[in-house]
Formats: sequence, structure tokens, C-alpha cells
Amino acid sequence: MFVILLFLFAPVVFSNNLEKVAPKNAICDAKEFFKVFGCIQGLSELISSVDNYNLKLVEDRENFTSSCNVVLECFSTDCLNAHNLKLFLEAFCGYSTFLETGFQKCKEKMDARSETQCEKSFKAFFENNMTTEMKCDLMNNSLECIKSEVTKVCGKDDATNISQYLAKMNQGLSCDNDKMKKSDNITKTIS
Repeated sequence: MFVILLFLFAPVVFSNNLEKVAPKNAICDAKEFFKVFGCIQGLSELISSVDNYNLKLVEDRENFTSSCNVVLECFSTDCLNAHNLKLFLEAFCGYSTFLETGFQKCKEKMDARSETQCEKSFKAFFENNMTTEMKCDLMNNSLECIKSEVTKVCGKDDATNISQYLAKMNQGLSCDNDKMKKSDNITKTIS
């Protein structure tokens, strides 16, 4: 399941960053190039191994967190302008572990009842046939809806915790940037 989620998110995250892989003022020497190559390889390994982890087991959770940290450390180079990808991966790694630890009891309660329209809509977010704008609109609409559903079933604390992860994923997908661009375009049109 995690591999599917990451593969579905990756094109959206990468598409927002492809045109600006290296900032104009970056000094990208051979050492930095190999670091970038290693990052891509590490990300590929993380994606291909995610389903091998049972995040309910402490040892697997520790190994998963370690793998995430290794990949995240890669993004410290100026030659890879991947701030949004890093934000997304931080949220994804934390969210994946959180679902199996701090959110486990609530997750069981949520799974035990009939799925609501809100949850069905949120799951549609993971389909790969949507544009980035559609995904961002769906994510923005789902944030409050999911928080409300979790509040009803599990309480305010769980809702606050899960909404923090979803907000970080939203930020990592550049949805906030897209809203700002739309707002700027509307303002320019009106002016």
C-alpha cells in the first residue's frame, strides 16, 4: 500500500520541481552531482522497500525511520532544488509511522465503520489520473473534512495529530504555492 501511495504522489511532487532542479546560483561540482545521484538511488530504494516494513514492529519502524532519514539527509545539497519533495517525504515518513503507532486505535475505529463520502473523496486523491490542480483542490477540501470525521470518531487530539501530517503533505505538494499563484493571477486580472 505504501509503495502505491508514494508512486502516486511522486509524479505530482516531481512535476512541481522538474523545471528548477538546480538553482541558477548553485555550484554543482562532481561531488555534488554524485550526492544528487545517490539521493535519487536512495529514494528509489526507499520506494521499492516500503512494503517490506511492518510498522507495527518496533525494529521495522526504527529501520523505516532510519531509511527515511538517510534519504531526507540527501536533500541538503544546493544542486537539487527539492524543498517540496523533502517536505512531502518528511510528512510521508512521519505519517506512515504515525498511522501504525499513535493513530492505531483511532484507525481501527475508523476502519470498523462504514466509509463516509468524505473518506471516499479523500481516497480519490491517490488516483493518478488527476492534474496537480485537481489533487490540490481535493487535498484542500479534504483537510477539514477528514479532521471533522476523525474528531467525531476518535476525538480532537487524534484529529489535530492527523491534520498536521496532511497539512505537511499539502505543503509538500506545493498546493499552497498553487493557491498563491491563482490568487496573484486573479489580482492581476482585476487590476
